[in-house]
Amino acid sequence: MNPERINIKDLTIEQPESQEGLSFNPDRDLSEEDWEKVFSAIERDNKGMTGGKSKLSEKKNYLELYPSIKILGKDIGLPPESFMYFAEKFIDGSRKNENWRKFLQHVSELAILGYPLELSEKEKENVLSLLDLDEDSDARNSPNTQEFIITAALCRIVGLPVEISKEKWEEIDKEIDNGLEKSPPYSWLAVLAAQKVCGRQVDIQDYTWQIWKKLLHSDREHLAPYNVKVFLERARNMAIVGAEKVTIPEKGGLQLTFPHESDVVPEVKTPSLPEKRNF
Repeated sequence: MNPERINIKDLTIEQPESQEGLSFNPDRDLSEEDWEKVFSAIERDNKGMTGGKSKLSEKKNYLELYPSIKILGKDIGLPPESFMYFAEKFIDGSRKNENWRKFLQHVSELAILGYPLELSEKEKENVLSLLDLDEDSDARNSPNTQEFIITAALCRIVGLPVEISKEKWEEIDKEIDNGLEKSPPYSWLAVLAAQKVCGRQVDIQDYTWQIWKKLLHSDREHLAPYNVKVFLERARNMAIVGAEKVTIPEKGGLQLTFPHESDVVPEVKTPSLPEKRNF
């Protein structure tokens, strides 16, 4: 979900803003040829330099790439043999190293795949400490706005309710607005997707959708093991932003619902802070 900075010179599209967003629907915007390229790139990565299938690479790719594939609505099939044993060992390494950010990332991936883990109270405490919600804590150790909103989204995906106050949202809005004055909207795609997961409504203008789609097209033209993760994460974030409804199942995970009229992004009603922000 990491935001990126890209040279705007080759990507600027002159077009009047419209009230109807072009949006993104994976069923419409990702072709069977795209998926063939994706799975071919993953298969090549699984084989590696030796040309023989690596069970370790296969399981690692299933954990890190297939959550995006599932969110995009593609059948991910059964996990590799002994996948859960591998995933638990992988997560256990983050736990032992007290790398709670990586721990949260992997637990969220498992939740999306349909294997939510029940976190201990200590694990919940360590994960939530990443948000630094304690008003008395040292500000120097606080996450920046991008880290905060992305971490909050991952917490929701693993089933940890995160309440963001109106004052905190105002602070986040101000920092994002300031950031958008210095960098184009598409560089904030991951942050806007995270906001949507957190129940925040965003309204994306046509020219921004076109730039995102042009970047995705550039990715697909050169799909290979080295950039398949970038392609999938970009498409995943676009799908989240373009979804009509984002649902977090009770035990964790992420489900998207798309509008029937694929060229229109309808207003999505959220339980709190329903105002729309234009990007």
